Amino acid sequence: MTSLGLTHDELVAQAAQYLEYRGWLVIVTHGPRNHPRQPGVTDLIAMRRRANLLVEIKIDRDKPRPDQLEFADHAIRCGLEVYVVRTLDDLVAIVHRCEEEQ
Repeated sequence: MTSLGLTHDELVAQAAQYLEYRGWLVIVTHGPRNHPRQPGVTDLIAMRRRANLLVEIKIDRDKPRPDQLEFADHAIRCGLEVYVVRTLDDLVAIVHRCEEEQ
């Protein structure tokens, strides 16, 4: 699946739905009601058993901003897994790998 034709918000919603369907607790950090206090925080935070995923959604040729890279570096130093996802297929592959490791 590609992100062609999807907006950022639509892909975030699809990713959140997929993770929830797979049994992950999902926090969507951006949206009309969500305004993160931490600059650069990822679009999604997903938790399941011993796994925590921080997921930044980018469509087309978008690249992470400097504050997003700084947040990701800090999260990785804390032992968290951070991913940039461009398609739902990207996320599916990540989730399957994580679930196999559990």
